[in-house]
Parts: sequence; C-alpha cells; structure tokens
Amino acid sequence: MTVISTFAVAGFPILFGDLLLTGSTVDGKMIAVPAQGEVQDFFGDSGWSISGLSQKVCLLSDSCAIAWSGSWLSAKVAICELRRRALAGPLSVDTILTYLEGEPDIKSHPASFIGLVHDGSGLHQFHFGAEELRTTSIGTAYVSGTGSCAIREFADMLSNIESAATGTLTAGNVAIARALSLGGILLQSEFFGKSSAFTLRNMFGGGYEIAYFSNGRIQKLPEVTYVIWEAQIDGPHLHVSHPLLIIKQAYVGDHLLIKSARIESSVVAPTPNLVDEQNHVITPLFDTSPPPDLQFLRSISLQSKLLCHCILAVRNNEIIGLYTRVQQYSSDSELTVTFEDSEGQLRFSIRHDTASEITQSLMRFRR
Repeated sequence: MTVISTFAVAGFPILFGDLLLTGSTVDGKMIAVPAQGEVQDFFGDSGWSISGLSQKVCLLSDSCAIAWSGSWLSAKVAICELRRRALAGPLSVDTILTYLEGEPDIKSHPASFIGLVHDGSGLHQFHFGAEELRTTSIGTAYVSGTGSCAIREFADMLSNIESAATGTLTAGNVAIARALSLGGILLQSEFFGKSSAFTLRNMFGGGYEIAYFSNGRIQKLPEVTYVIWEAQIDGPHLHVSHPLLIIKQAYVGDHLLIKSARIESSVVAPTPNLVDEQNHVITPLFDTSPPPDLQFLRSISLQSKLLCHCILAVRNNEIIGLYTRVQQYSSDSELTVTFEDSEGQLRFSIRHDTASEITQSLMRFRR
C-alpha cells in the first residue's frame, strides 16, 4: 500500500518513496497527515484505515539505499538484517538479492524492494518483486505499490511539459528538481482532493522521500519546503492565493522531521488564518539514536534553502493547468520567499521579482 520507484532523469538515478501506512481499522486512534489533517476515518467503515507514517526509503550505508512496499513486518525484518550486514561490510546487488530470495518472512508475508548500490564499478539500480517500466523520459524504471500508476503518469508528463531553468545546472540538479516536482504534484493532489484524494484513495501519499548518489555517497535530500498555492483565472484576470499549505521536511540523523501548516482565508475573513499545524518525527525501520524531543521539533522553521512551489490553475472550478517551480538558494544568497513562525503567528513574504516571475509563468494558462 505505497509507491516506491527508482528512475533516472538525464541519466541521474533517483530513489523515491512515500510515507503512508494503511492497515485494519483501530478504533480510537488519531492519525494525521500534513496535507489533510486527521485521516483516521478516511476509508469510513470499510475495515481499512490510515495507520500512520513510516520511512519507505532506508539508508543502509553510504553505499546502499533500499525502499520497500508490502508487508511492514517483512520489510522491517529484511531491512534490519541488511542494515546489520551493511555495517559489517559493503553490500552488493547479488548479496542483497540472494538474501531477499531466501528470507522466510518475505515468503510468508510478501514485500517488494527497490534500491541503489554504489561499488567500484559505479551506481546500480536493483529490484526484488517490482515491476520494470521502460520509458523515454525516466529510463528503465522499477516501480512497486498501489501508487505505481503515479510513476507511469509522471513519465508521460515529462515527455510533454514545458520547462525553463536559470543558473548552471547539472544532471543531478535536473533529476532532483523533477523528483521534487513529482512530490509537489502528489501533495497538491492530496490537499485539493480532500475526501476524494487520488493518492489516499489508492493508499499511498503522506509525504515523499528522495535518495541519490552525490559527493561519494548515497544520501537523502537533507531538507525541502513544499509550498502549495492556487491560481484563479477569469478571462484576462489572474488571482494567485496566499500559500495554502506549507510542508517542511528535514532530517536529524536518521529521523525524518516534518513540520506543516495549512492556511485558510475567505471573502468573509480575508486575512490568512493558520487552521492546522503539525509536527511529525518519522523513525527508520532499524534501530538508531533516540529521536529529537518535542521542544526541538516545535522549534524547527518552515524555511529551507530548497523550495518546491506547486500552483494549481483553476477556471470556473475546473483545473486547467499545474505549475511547479523549484528554487535552490546557496548558503550566501538572499532568500526571495520567506516564512516566519513567531508566537503562533505565521508571516509570509515574497520578493517582488519572484512574485512577478511566478505571475508571468501562470499567464500561459489564460489561453
């Protein structure tokens, strides 16, 4: 009940996975996800429920990362054992696949795995029990989980989108930006879809992790802030909302920290109002250091040096387009979009030139 994939944009491999866990309904348990708030009753009286969030992308060592779908129990057994072996010495694709094929828990409780291994001959993608997908836009991809269709649609979308970039770009920059755009698109779908959200209905979502090889090691994207907006288009007129959803993801050691804010306004109450704020600590499947305490989690800023904007363009209550924008700031560059959370008040500001660039990009949807 998930989506995991490894694919390559511009020849640069990415490992991608969601966070959502589903299972049998447990009465009285409160569960929330950043894009929607409380979701424990999302599936009604079907007997299924959203049961929490879990890391699906696991760093076993600097040279190996693996993502899982299927049985949580089998995944935990397998990943804990592979982590133990990785700490004792480098893993190869052959040793990983041989272990997975012989693990009795996986035979009893099926699970699928996809990953990346770096060795002396380079970086290798591998899969166990996953589907192979051959594409022109993301190369030979491996996918697994109930959300696999999202990766197919992403591959088709990349073949047809308009894109532009500024600055000096590497293949890694392009691949990470595309993976972030995929995460942003899926989060906006979850946010705007509400009780009919395509992601949650297909039992995946909640947030997305990205792993890749850079600077001699496999690592996860250290931090990102997703910003979800809406643009209303009425003839020649364009009105862009304030940010409706802000989600900050960052890592402290092996722990994924998520801080989110949902913001509403209306004609009656036009001043943006913070209606839901969440803090999550999502631990890996293997044993690691203790997680940060609640005070530390609450102190985390929504600000990042990496932003992924996703803006839904709407005309007469119909979706007519989707615009994503990835902004990366260097350590000494001025932030053009800022978030300040002080004493329960969230303040947002955007520099005029950046606002103008976003507006001009949205003008294409007036056609």
